Formats: sequence, C-alpha cells, structure tokens
Amino acid sequence: MNNLILLEGKSDLHSKYILRDLQNSLRSYKTSGDATIEISSKQGGIDLYYEHYIFTKEIFSYSNTFLTQLSESYLSYNNEIYNKLKEKEKTIYKVLLFYIITALIISILYTLFFLKNILEKLHELVEASKKVSYGDFSFYEGKKTFIYELDILSEAFSTMIHDIKKHINFIEEKAELEMKLRNEEMNLLKYQNALKQSKLKVLQSQINPHFLFNTLNCINQTAIRENALQTESLITSVSGILRYSLRMMDRNASIEEEVTVVKQYMFIQQLRFGDRIKFNLNVRGDLSKVLVPGMTLQPFVENAFIHGIEPKEEGGL
Repeated sequence: MNNLILLEGKSDLHSKYILRDLQNSLRSYKTSGDATIEISSKQGGIDLYYEHYIFTKEIFSYSNTFLTQLSESYLSYNNEIYNKLKEKEKTIYKVLLFYIITALIISILYTLFFLKNILEKLHELVEASKKVSYGDFSFYEGKKTFIYELDILSEAFSTMIHDIKKHINFIEEKAELEMKLRNEEMNLLKYQNALKQSKLKVLQSQINPHFLFNTLNCINQTAIRENALQTESLITSVSGILRYSLRMMDRNASIEEEVTVVKQYMFIQQLRFGDRIKFNLNVRGDLSKVLVPGMTLQPFVENAFIHGIEPKEEGGL
C-alpha cells in the first residue's frame, strides 16, 4: 500500500483512477480475506466459508485486473514520457547541430575575412615595395586591419619609407650644397682669372696712356718749335682732358677741377665749330672744397653739343 501511495504522485490522471480502484479492491480483498479466515477459525460452516472464499477470489481477480491495467497505464505513461524526452532529445540535438553549424559557418567566414585582410595587406605592402623600388617614396599610410601583427608591420614599413626618404633628401641637399660650393669655387676661379685679366688690362691701359701722353707731348713740343701756338693749346687741352679722365675715374673731384676740364673741352669745340657756338662761364664763390664724382660736368656739356648744337647749322649758346 505504501508503494502504491508513492506511485500515486508520479502517475497521470487515468493511472490515478486505476490506482484508486486497485487500492479499494485491495482493501476489500483484505477485509474479505480476514472475514474468510475468521469464519474458518470459528468453523462457521463450509458454505459460508466457501462463499467468502469465492468472493475474496473474485476480489483478488479484480485486483489483478486493476494491477494489470495500472501496469499498462504506467507503461503507456512512461512510454509517452520517454517519447517526449526522445523528442526533446531530438530537438536538443537539432538545436545543438544548428549551433555547431552556425559556429562553423561563423568560424569559416571569420577565417575568410581574416585571410582576406592578410592578403590585402600583403598585396598593399608588395605594391608599396614596388613603388619604393622604382624610386617613389611618397607617403604611405596603410589601412587598419585590426590585426595587431599586420598593423605593426605596416607601421614599421611606413616608418622605414619615411626614414629612407628623409635620408635621400639629406643626401640630395648635401649633394646640392656640394654642387653650389663647387660652382662657387668655379665662379671664384673665374673671378680670380677675370681679376688677373683685368690687372693685365690695367697694366696695358697704363702703358697705352703713357705712350699717348708722350706722343702728345712730342707733338706739343713740335708745335712750339714751329710757333704753332693754336695747335699747342689744342694738344694741351686734349692731354689735360685725357689725363684728368684717367686720374679721376674712381675718385671725387672739386667743382673747380671739373670747371677746368669743361673749359679745356670748350676750347676744343670752339676750334671745331668756330663762330657757330658761343661760350660764357659764370662761376661764383670758392669751388675748390665742393666735391663731386669725377667727370660729372663734362658729359653734360658733351651731350649738349651732340644733341643740341651739332644738328643746328646756326649753332647755339
């Protein structure tokens, strides 16, 4: 009976009904059996004993029937539970299989994505290396792949290109500076050569004026001996102008000296143009202390002759 009570908590509704009938039949069986035993012990008559015995046996038969039904009910119930558990097991297996397949697909996709990033980064580095081999050191900044090792490699490659470009620029600047120094040395040599040539020309120019002055002095002495006073004055004026122009080329002269040269120049032009020109000179004050660059006034007077008096037949003042 205690075992039947324990089974009652684990059965379904139909089994509970059968279990209840079985319990009732067992109680009846016990009651009828006790009554039959009591009748047998009191010797109450064979007919009454047989009647209770048959009744007890029928109750026992009912109990066996209920027990069989209960067993079948429990088997059916347990089979149903087993089938449900099996269905759940299949469902769990399907879900587990789904998760495994999903995880496998995700792993494959992630692996493909990972390989794609690696191949793209390697291709990018190869292309950048080709550019570097062709002399193109343009700024390289690789794409982020979120792969630590590749990003470190890309950053190191970018730093290497930057350092190489910086070193090449330094070499080019150094070569350019050396070229400039070499050009400056060449220019210095040219300047030194030109200076030597200019010194030689200065020496030559110093020789030629001396020869010219000596020649003019010789002509002047000849004019004096021949009593050609006008020729002597003309030669003296020309010599004075030439000597003054050479002496005052890079020096300052006083206004007084400039006026003297202008007088000598005008004397020559008066002999040349005769009555076509008239020359009046009006100088006031002390001009010996007023300095101007050498050969300042004479070119103005000469330009006045070239552009003002020479084109006119009537001359000028």
